[in-house]
Amino acid sequence: MPTWLDISQIEKTADWVAEDAKNIGGGNMVIIRDHDGDFVPFQIVEADFAAHGTMLRQARCNHLYYELGDGPIRNYNLINAIPSTAIAAALDGTRWQVGNIDDSLLALTKDFQAVYLNPLEMLRLIEREYDARLKFRVTVGDTGITGYYVDLLEIDNEFKGQRFEFGWNLHGIDIKVDSSRIKTALVGIGMGDEIDLETGEPLPLTFKDVEWSIANGDPANKPLGQDWVGDEAARQQHGIYDPVSGEMLHRFGKYESQAETPEGLLWATWQQLQRYHVRPMVNVEAQVADLEQVKVVDIESGELTQLEHEKIRLGNVCYIKAEHKGLIAAVDAKIYRIERYLKREESGQTRVLFGDPIMLGSDYVRELEGKVDWKDKRRRKLDRGRGGQTVTVASEDTSKVPWYAGVIIRAGETVNERWAEIMDLVPNNGGQVLFLEGTYIIDDALEVTRDNVHISGQGEGTVFKIAEGFGYFDAFSFTDRTGVSVSDLVIDGNRDVSMRVSSGISLTRCKSFRVTRVVMRRLRRSAVEVRDSSDGVIDTCTCLGNGGAGIRISKSETGPREITIRSNYCAENYDEGIEINDATEVVVDSNQCIGNEPGGIMLIDSSNCSILGNTCKSSIGLPGASGIALLRSSNNSVTGNTCNDNIDQGYGIYIFDGNNNTISGNSCCNNGSVDPLVGSGIGVHGNNNTIVGNVCNNNAIIGIEVGYLYNSVQSNKCYGNRYGIAVTGAGVGTLVTNNDLYGNTAGGIWDSGTGTRTTAENRT
Repeated sequence: MPTWLDISQIEKTADWVAEDAKNIGGGNMVIIRDHDGDFVPFQIVEADFAAHGTMLRQARCNHLYYELGDGPIRNYNLINAIPSTAIAAALDGTRWQVGNIDDSLLALTKDFQAVYLNPLEMLRLIEREYDARLKFRVTVGDTGITGYYVDLLEIDNEFKGQRFEFGWNLHGIDIKVDSSRIKTALVGIGMGDEIDLETGEPLPLTFKDVEWSIANGDPANKPLGQDWVGDEAARQQHGIYDPVSGEMLHRFGKYESQAETPEGLLWATWQQLQRYHVRPMVNVEAQVADLEQVKVVDIESGELTQLEHEKIRLGNVCYIKAEHKGLIAAVDAKIYRIERYLKREESGQTRVLFGDPIMLGSDYVRELEGKVDWKDKRRRKLDRGRGGQTVTVASEDTSKVPWYAGVIIRAGETVNERWAEIMDLVPNNGGQVLFLEGTYIIDDALEVTRDNVHISGQGEGTVFKIAEGFGYFDAFSFTDRTGVSVSDLVIDGNRDVSMRVSSGISLTRCKSFRVTRVVMRRLRRSAVEVRDSSDGVIDTCTCLGNGGAGIRISKSETGPREITIRSNYCAENYDEGIEINDATEVVVDSNQCIGNEPGGIMLIDSSNCSILGNTCKSSIGLPGASGIALLRSSNNSVTGNTCNDNIDQGYGIYIFDGNNNTISGNSCCNNGSVDPLVGSGIGVHGNNNTIVGNVCNNNAIIGIEVGYLYNSVQSNKCYGNRYGIAVTGAGVGTLVTNNDLYGNTAGGIWDSGTGTRTTAENRT
């Protein structure tokens, strides 16, 4: 084990040199007590062995945290990570552990997606994302170092009163201004989820479809369709002069962000522009008097005391004023380096380097200061509480670092026993309840009793498990709520041993809701149950092996509307993957509904809905099991879906008693069964429906089966079926034109209807 020296306790005498100077050698440690009383470790990397008779031995040391650069290299995918979770993940496999975290940072949440980072690289990323400062320290006992800790401390991002002026505590100053990095506008680019169908390359994420308006409280104006954001005041002062128009043109730059949404990308780009580009970069090197070390007599106690308000710490924003022969230079600058002389601390002489200041003294600067203040308040509102306050909850025996949580679920407790306490901690105007990773037991409904409440976990490591027993309840219940959401957690119904849960998430008469990245499995009934609610989004959820539908939208009074169901995975449920009942203006987009009984997506008594780009296959069970089914539903659009391999007596797409629907651009292949002989690609039993541009190949009986009044079947491809297109005896006035009907074993068209028109020809 390396020898360590606490040089803050060294008496600089010949006796010490004789006894301990031999320990100043490569590999040993030097520990220095900093101005906050903490021990900071350094490792000796090089020692100069002095000549005989000389009492001076010199050593060059590196901070011990550099060893983290040699730690295990790994990938990170952290969702809603609070600082303690992120730091613990970075330090896993090292001798360091999570230390102190400032109270203002405890509940701040961030997502991290990073590949092949060593612990030190990950910690620096954490430092940047939380806009905070890392501190590496050790604790010391009688036998040596007892612990290695990484703290996360808040940076003062606004001026708190520390001033440096000639005649007071400023001895010398050198100011350098660099205008080379100025940009007045930035194009924001992120990594999108969509792929270019022609090239296979990922399409970039942009914020073209996001509109910003100062009138609506946003910090800048940006119209729809614009993929850049600019600062008008910066353009007027630092832009490129155009002699033709007489105007100042923007100086453009590009910002590549890790943001995952267009709104997040826009906000990140604006922050980047304001923080680094719209003003000159200014570096200030100053010789200052470290007045924190000066002791004065306290008037009340009569004892010597230090000037605590004169602290100089990394990251602090300070005001520097230098005046000489009538010229004034004033800057508001952030400290990024401090050099102190340990052997001459009593002199108070300290060298401080400041950077990235805001030049003061003009209306332009005051306007920028107002924006910075607005941005800081906005950041604290959104990140440090998501609309008020974040309440963190941990499991005592299953969370990694539970002691940083505001509420700790003790071993043997259910969440229900503490739920009233948790809700009381959420402000009346809303906030976030963040559950750290761990397993949480619930035995009754968790009812959210306030608006604007966000329930979130830290990804699939946050699991809510239903206790064994009987009785029905909804795991998370929202009634008559506005602006609520659930995200990034797992609800396990424990269906093999429990009969307690009706649904995973229930929303009744709610507005502006969102359910995202939630895994719901093994529930007795539906995973998500939405009743009589509007203006909501259910996206990127997994609904697996539930006793009811994966997602059910239903009416109890006025009817649900304006709901988007996007990019969910609904598989092996004992009802439809997605069921829309008595609703309007619902968008079902890019979902996967696999192996559900009896179908993938079903609309019942619904209208003006859009079913777009979904994959619905392997539906099983009842006769008529279909990839997509519309029952008594009219004026809907079913476009670009893949409904293949619904082989158990089923259809790819089935319409019963539905009128004025458009079925276009879908793939409906390999549907139905030969024993018994049942099933078609598309089955339409309704009036005035349009079936156009679909591919219906290799189905058990018919590519497209159509009946009832005045339906239109045009420009479809139906190969390898018994019949390409069949008009049933109930069909009246059916238009069947311009279809490709090759290779069907019994014929291209079977027509037993009345008034069928095929004059524009079909190809058989």
